[in-house]
Amino acid sequence: PQAYAKAMLDKGEGALFTFQRLVERAFQSRSSQVVEGAARSLVALVKWAPEQFALKYSTRREWLKKNLLEGSAGTRESIGELLDIIAAHISLADLSTLLSELFEQQIQPKSVPEKLKDLSTDVAALSGALLGAGILAAEAMRRSAGDEAKGGGEGGGGAKLLSGLCSHCALLLSHQSPSIVAAACKLFQ
Repeated sequence: PQAYAKAMLDKGEGALFTFQRLVERAFQSRSSQVVEGAARSLVALVKWAPEQFALKYSTRREWLKKNLLEGSAGTRESIGELLDIIAAHISLADLSTLLSELFEQQIQPKSVPEKLKDLSTDVAALSGALLGAGILAAEAMRRSAGDEAKGGGEGGGGAKLLSGLCSHCALLLSHQSPSIVAAACKLFQ
């Protein structure tokens, strides 16, 4: 499929861009099934033609966050896969901001001991935040390892954030929701 997509783009055909616009419209549907299908289609599109689409979606921090936190389980999973594909294209500033927002707004407040047994916790949003944070943390560590190999290095802020993320995810291993425990375990993979 990727070779076919590249051939279509090389010929100047706009079919992929038309498909991309249709997928974008489907994200506006009220039907979670339609949005899930759109998310899967978007992942396929970005896989087929990453040069054309990865950079576009790497700059849509708020859109990514919204779909990670508010989407259905299938949509969150697809957006996580999309995030994994485009993570290398996200600017360091946006990567740090999105990781910080997921941590500070979703993970940290819900991982304090008194919240671990709280049945009112938004499990879907917390699961999406853990999924996104795990992918972003992996990309941050990959970049940090590359900087260290080149003789550079990251300031202490990134290391402190990753350390805090790991500490709070460890607390979430005792959460009352099995899906939260599973998501926290995946973050440590």
